[in-house]
Amino acid sequence: MRRQISVETEYWQEVLKRVISVIKFLASRGLPFRGDKEVFSVNNNGNYLGILELISEHDRFLRNHIEMHGNKGSGHPSYLSKTICNELITQMNTDLINLIITQIKEAKYYSIIMDPTPDLSKTDQMAINVELNIEDCRGQSYDNAANMSGKQDANILLKSILKKEIGYLAILWNDILERCNKTSVELQSKIIDPLKAVKLLISLKNYVASLRDLYNTYENQTTKLSLKLKKHFKNKENERQV
Repeated sequence: MRRQISVETEYWQEVLKRVISVIKFLASRGLPFRGDKEVFSVNNNGNYLGILELISEHDRFLRNHIEMHGNKGSGHPSYLSKTICNELITQMNTDLINLIITQIKEAKYYSIIMDPTPDLSKTDQMAINVELNIEDCRGQSYDNAANMSGKQDANILLKSILKKEIGYLAILWNDILERCNKTSVELQSKIIDPLKAVKLLISLKNYVASLRDLYNTYENQTTKLSLKLKKHFKNKENERQV
């Protein structure tokens, strides 16, 4: 009995491996899945069934499976139907989102790129629910943001983050470029020797790498710079109103 269950399990796992490979192929290229017909052995059955048929020409296992289970209709398990396909896409989408969230939490800092998709009425549809610390967001990018709901709130948030981003990068790159310039001057010395040149480059590399651990320092400098700029522009605005 156990042997029979094991064989059945392995069989359907092999089917799912092939189905998932096709789904990943189509999804990664943004290609449509379904055609006018949802049966095998017709020309207009879409990319999903069509690719399965193509693979079956060189895969005896899949060819035999399609012949036995391909066009049996509902009630006959085949793991090739649109229902199973949609369930796998949903599950893969969930797994991908969880993976992205895990990577973001590990990296701490992240950016958001929003590219809305128009529906049949040519209205852009966008929904996002981010359960992350917005203070760790270091950038936002919008495509056709004028059609987004809550445009004003998004713009306000974007401007706030960009100001902090610009200030942070300005301070960070000032230190990096200053160090690069000093290294460059020494490397161009007429009396420089290869050993010292290598040491200078290694030192520069280690310096830049060490800046990754100084986020709090640069953030504090950015906050001070932001407050200073706000005060400056506020004074300028007051002067114009006088």
